Amino acid sequence: MTSNLRDACNAVGCLFEHRQPTRLFVLRLSGVILIAGALAGCLPGTTTQNELAMDVYKIKMAVQDLESMAKETSLSTQSWQSSFALENDIRARQLNDRLASLDVRLMRIEELLRRLLEQNAGAGMVAPQKPDAPTVSAPPPVPTAPIVETANELWNQGVQAMDAEDYQNALAVFERLQNLYPSAPEADDALFESGAALEAMGKTTEAIKTFLSVPAKYPAGNRSPQAMFRAAQCHVSLGDIPTARKILNDILVKYPSRGGHPQVHDLLNQIKDQ
Repeated sequence: MTSNLRDACNAVGCLFEHRQPTRLFVLRLSGVILIAGALAGCLPGTTTQNELAMDVYKIKMAVQDLESMAKETSLSTQSWQSSFALENDIRARQLNDRLASLDVRLMRIEELLRRLLEQNAGAGMVAPQKPDAPTVSAPPPVPTAPIVETANELWNQGVQAMDAEDYQNALAVFERLQNLYPSAPEADDALFESGAALEAMGKTTEAIKTFLSVPAKYPAGNRSPQAMFRAAQCHVSLGDIPTARKILNDILVKYPSRGGHPQVHDLLNQIKDQ
């Protein structure tokens, strides 16, 4: 083997010692050099040997370049590893310091709680009171529909109040009947009795208006002639004879078929000379 081959092999060996990721490439390169040297010793002729020697020289120079790069890479890697290890060591120390600080604070809190428990045990601990249950208010009563009496029921209530001389209550019941059942058969009777209640209470002027409203609202009702007659009597009591006479004559004209109206004639005779 020539000196160039020996130098190339030595350079490859140095590169292999750095144990870089290029190890596989170095092994393959060493095999090429050895095979080239063997071929150079076996092939006849000076020309072939010189060419192989030149190739081996070039390979040697390339290996030297690789060795230099490997050394630089190794130094850089070592520096980086040292820096990384130092940084990790600093962070680890910082974390340990924080854990130690937290451990001290936890111990102080535990000691404070222990003292508080001892003090409360001596004085007798009071069990915490449960908050009062919220007061549940009863739901508001469901409004019930008002009981509405029939027209006949109201009429009977009004008559009973009149018989008991409870004229104010009777007046209220008759007015309710008129408002609820204005077309009922009892409606004109209720209006007439309202006038009678007012007359009994001494409200003669209001009674006259109520009596005269009966024929105005119910001209065909059986209470209309009687209501007009009661209005004429109220005018007589007030001394208003002309008005009373006019109302009595209107009864005879408007209701000629009502049995002759003997009461109307009697009252006309009574006030004839007045």
